[in-house]
Amino acid sequence: MAGDADDSPLTTRGLAWFTDAFTLSPRAEWLLTLSGAEHMLGGITG
Repeated sequence: MAGDADDSPLTTRGLAWFTDAFTLSPRAEWLLTLSGAEHMLGGITG
Protein backbone atom coordinates (compact mmCIF):
# COMPACT_ATOMS: atom_id res chain seq x y z
CA MET A 1 0.00 0.00 0.00
CA ALA A 2 1.30 3.44 -0.87
CA GLY A 3 0.04 6.98 -1.02
CA ASP A 4 0.52 9.16 -4.07
CA ALA A 5 1.68 11.98 -1.75
CA ASP A 6 4.37 9.82 -0.09
CA ASP A 7 7.52 11.79 0.56
CA SER A 8 10.48 11.22 2.87
CA PRO A 9 13.40 13.32 4.06
CA LEU A 10 15.50 10.12 3.89
CA THR A 11 15.49 9.89 0.08
CA THR A 12 15.04 11.93 -3.08
CA ARG A 13 13.37 9.01 -4.92
CA GLY A 14 9.84 10.00 -3.85
CA LEU A 15 7.04 7.47 -4.32
CA ALA A 16 9.36 4.91 -5.95
CA TRP A 17 11.20 4.43 -2.64
CA PHE A 18 7.95 3.54 -0.86
CA THR A 19 6.92 1.02 -3.53
CA ASP A 20 10.28 -0.82 -3.75
CA ALA A 21 8.98 -3.71 -1.64
CA PHE A 22 6.27 -4.25 -4.25
CA THR A 23 8.26 -3.66 -7.43
CA LEU A 24 11.24 -5.75 -6.29
CA SER A 25 9.11 -8.66 -5.05
CA PRO A 26 8.98 -11.66 -7.40
CA ARG A 27 5.43 -12.55 -6.36
CA ALA A 28 3.73 -9.20 -5.84
CA GLU A 29 0.42 -8.98 -7.65
CA TRP A 30 -1.42 -5.97 -6.26
CA LEU A 31 -0.33 -2.49 -5.21
CA LEU A 32 -2.93 -0.24 -3.65
CA THR A 33 -2.10 3.45 -4.10
CA LEU A 34 -4.29 5.81 -2.09
CA SER A 35 -4.93 9.23 -3.58
CA GLY A 36 -3.80 12.05 -1.29
CA ALA A 37 -2.35 9.66 1.32
CA GLU A 38 1.20 9.78 2.62
CA HIS A 39 3.68 7.95 4.87
CA MET A 40 6.65 9.23 6.79
CA LEU A 41 8.80 6.07 6.70
CA GLY A 42 9.05 3.07 4.39
CA GLY A 43 10.92 1.68 1.44
CA ILE A 44 14.08 -0.39 1.20
CA THR A 45 17.34 1.31 2.19
CA GLY A 46 20.72 0.37 0.81
